[in-house]
Amino acid sequence: MDASMMTGVGMANRISLGDLIAKVSTRALKKDALEKYFEYDALNSRSFQPAFRLRTDMVDVSGAERTASAAGHTLALEAILGAQEAVREEHGGDAPAILAEGDSWFSHPLVTTSIDALQERGHDVENIAKAGDTIENIIAQKQYRSILKQKKTTHFLFSGGGNDVLGQLRNLVNRVNYDVLDAKNPSHVAYYIKPEFEEVLLTLRQHYVTLINDVRQVSPATMMIINGYGYARPQAHGIYIGDDFEFLGFELAFKKPHMKMSLAIVRRMVDRFNVMLDTLARNTTKVRYVDLRPAISQNNGDDWFDAELHPSAAAARRLADLFEAVLPAPAQNIPLA
Repeated sequence: MDASMMTGVGMANRISLGDLIAKVSTRALKKDALEKYFEYDALNSRSFQPAFRLRTDMVDVSGAERTASAAGHTLALEAILGAQEAVREEHGGDAPAILAEGDSWFSHPLVTTSIDALQERGHDVENIAKAGDTIENIIAQKQYRSILKQKKTTHFLFSGGGNDVLGQLRNLVNRVNYDVLDAKNPSHVAYYIKPEFEEVLLTLRQHYVTLINDVRQVSPATMMIINGYGYARPQAHGIYIGDDFEFLGFELAFKKPHMKMSLAIVRRMVDRFNVMLDTLARNTTKVRYVDLRPAISQNNGDDWFDAELHPSAAAARRLADLFEAVLPAPAQNIPLA
């Protein structure tokens, strides 16, 4: 198709920025329509903090280029939150049997998440998760409290801490050492993870304890379900993780031992996070840990929506299977009396 034809087709399908803002503000956009108007902003994305921008081939920003550039990410987040609220309203807006809170593994404007999959299967889930959110911010804002106070929520699904575990790799991982590159040697892998990572895990544990205690105070009967993600997969020039390893001297594109070691480092860090959560859950009443690692492969690119960090729709549905194993069947998903 020549440029003039592409321009004509594009103009015919484009909407104005004002019209898009109106659609977002009135919650007229459903989840499956968001990819039509938004895309990844690779330059501004970080681990567990994906950034988004407007698709200018679908949104006419003429005369408002600066506004569009500045507002694209916020508008995308507002759009997905609006879509999530619309799903809740379709169920009558009553207090949900299941509440979901967390980060981009639970809420992502461009791909189906495990929470979307649970809703598709008929589970009564209200999703207040937000891409890029941190556990520290979630605890500070306490958005979950107003819902839990109604004493009708039986299960609270939570996803948080990923940006603490994998979002600080440049500070938590040592630079590449050509004498320490055997990914099958546990001592080599351990060499790369700085002692400061233990402090990160201790801080995260305290955040989880604070959250659990707060939930228990507001709604003692609610079962909290936590998870520690799967093994993310650094890629050469990857916007979420690969770029951090390359900053540390790992040549992911050209040296296989470097790639293998980066994968092993991520596995070790994610494993330690999962062990912490599992141990916490085993020693805390009304808290259950779900291991998501078996459902998503670090070696299978088809399991990843963006090659590195976020599960594909197919993988998300497998993650939903794991959550379903600890949730009531949809027909039994009724709020507490």
